[in-house]
Order: sequence, then C-alpha cells, then structure tokens
Amino acid sequence: MLFVCHLKSCYDFSAQKTILDLASQYEGRTVICYCSIGYRSSHCAELMTKAGHSDCWNLSGSIFSWANQGKPMIDLDGLQTDKAHPYSKTWGTLLNPSLHQWPDQK
Repeated sequence: MLFVCHLKSCYDFSAQKTILDLASQYEGRTVICYCSIGYRSSHCAELMTKAGHSDCWNLSGSIFSWANQGKPMIDLDGLQTDKAHPYSKTWGTLLNPSLHQWPDQK
C-alpha cells in the first residue's frame, strides 16, 4: 500500500487477489517489485517468477536504498518528493532520518 511516496509509473498491487492474477496481467511487461526494505518485494518477485512471469525483478535495497541515494520519487499527489515512509521505528533506521515521513505528516 502506498502511504507517502512511490516510483513514477508504479502500480500498487497490494489489493490484487493472487500472484497468478498479477503474473498473467503483466505478462510481456517488465515488472520491478519493491517495498520498504526488500523482503516482501523479493518474495513477490520470486512467486511471480514461479507463476510463470518471465520478466520480474526485485529492486535491490528497495525504496529505502532508492531514497537514500536521492533518486526520484513522487508523493501521493504526483509531486516530486525526497520523503519516504520509514515503515517502523526499527526498519526506519535503514532510511536516512531526514527522509522520514509518516502518513499523518505533510
């Protein structure tokens, strides 16, 4: 679920029913999965590959690494941002503190 930011041209598929649905819906297109730190997205990419999707990848380091490197992200209004949801206080230690933004902050 997208709380604070995302990569341009991404699709939030957290509400999709099954990995098989995703694999067939995006067959023939490159799919790059990402989450906060990479655990959930690597699992999703693995399941999609096992389901037959031939061009599915996990974004190494996921959104935290992307944000820490200053790469482009957009907020929920479609505007450029450098802020990312830290997921939790524990996992947020992997994200530069100046980049933290919780969903209730603007």
